[in-house]
Amino acid sequence: MGQSYCGDNDSFSVFIGVRVPESFERTFFIEAPTKDFYQYYYCNIVTCINEPLGHTAYEHQRRLYNSKCFSLNEDKCQPVIDEIVEKIDDYVLPMLSDLDTREKVIENRLKYWEKYKEFELANSSRYNIETAMIYGHCGNIEGATRMIQQEYDDAKISGGHKYLNYLKDLSNKLGIVIDTSKHI
Repeated sequence: MGQSYCGDNDSFSVFIGVRVPESFERTFFIEAPTKDFYQYYYCNIVTCINEPLGHTAYEHQRRLYNSKCFSLNEDKCQPVIDEIVEKIDDYVLPMLSDLDTREKVIENRLKYWEKYKEFELANSSRYNIETAMIYGHCGNIEGATRMIQQEYDDAKISGGHKYLNYLKDLSNKLGIVIDTSKHI
């Protein structure tokens, strides 16, 4: 439900998440057992039910949110339920069907990233790194290396070398070698 300190007790948002374990954990090999359910913030592909789906800047009670807030009043529950079910049928289920295997995530994720890139949790660096993790998990170390190398080569130096160092450290942790001569 909503945030009680804002007096928003009858409001909520509906988040949708897909979790590819190696992409979220940033490793090729997952050692921890998986759970039956993860909160959306443990997912690496996240959007929300909104107008349009995944679009930012929804206004509710003069506040700006990145997801639609549904309000539950005792006498108006059914329209809210109907709207959520309609959006799940029309948008969420097709998206989940397009992303239900690692191969489909690699094939289709960019289509959804382009569509939902305004949502706060979508950004281009995540796409390259998370795709690299899937390649590595599936045994395609060459593909993983190519994606991390591309991210390294395209990275901006502005603001220091923190992100470049992160990519170098990640590569070392994964046991892959990237060419770091571009940003020396």
